[in-house]
Amino acid sequence: MVSLPDPGAPEGGRPLWIRRPPGPDSADLPVLYLLHGSASTHRTLMDERIGELLDEQMCRAGVEFVIAAPYGQVAWGTTTEWGDAADGSFALESFLIGPTVHAVEGDRVRPRELRAVGGFSMGGYGAAAVSLRNPGLYGQVVSWGGYYRVDDPDGIFGHDPEDRSPDRLLDSSAPHIRFALVEGEDDHTPLQEGSIHGEAERFAGLLAEAGMTVTTLSPRGGHDFRTWTRSFPDTVDFLVSGWSATP
Repeated sequence: MVSLPDPGAPEGGRPLWIRRPPGPDSADLPVLYLLHGSASTHRTLMDERIGELLDEQMCRAGVEFVIAAPYGQVAWGTTTEWGDAADGSFALESFLIGPTVHAVEGDRVRPRELRAVGGFSMGGYGAAAVSLRNPGLYGQVVSWGGYYRVDDPDGIFGHDPEDRSPDRLLDSSAPHIRFALVEGEDDHTPLQEGSIHGEAERFAGLLAEAGMTVTTLSPRGGHDFRTWTRSFPDTVDFLVSGWSATP
């Protein structure tokens, strides 16, 4: 665990959980950046044994990778959408694509093909939005229980949030990104408009039209870690297939 300076963090520093495989780090070791949901933190991911469960899949697949999960809260009960606030009070997207990557990779900078971003619930939205707003940074995205249009119940994006909406950011001329969208069979979590139910299928169609690689997974269950972790074998296989194709 490290703490990085960030004036938008509650105490001026933003924790970052980094879990590395044994042995030396190198520029050809993939990294999965993980974003938590609105009612959780990086420590929630630790408590849910996400590191251990992904370690098991690394052993099964035979490919190791770094896991890095930053703290994405500003005030408890305020959703951040993993974005930069319109009023300048915090800048989580900038923190994610800048200081976080530098702290994890240092002078062993990964090619975008070996850098993935994933997230749970609000973090799934954040992973999709940040990857499409910064298409040269990430080669793969995994969204567990995410949504793909602006929800923003606390209005952090101000009056013009369209450039934060994943379904408005697709550009067939952008670098190719591989997406895995995971949505529980019984996930009817409400949004400001509608619910999460059907979001993966809707967004998958838009991704396919834009020429992106996309796979959808529908594990049994709802909007919870028990449901999402059921998909870990398939999502890790998806990531490994992309990383293995990297020269």
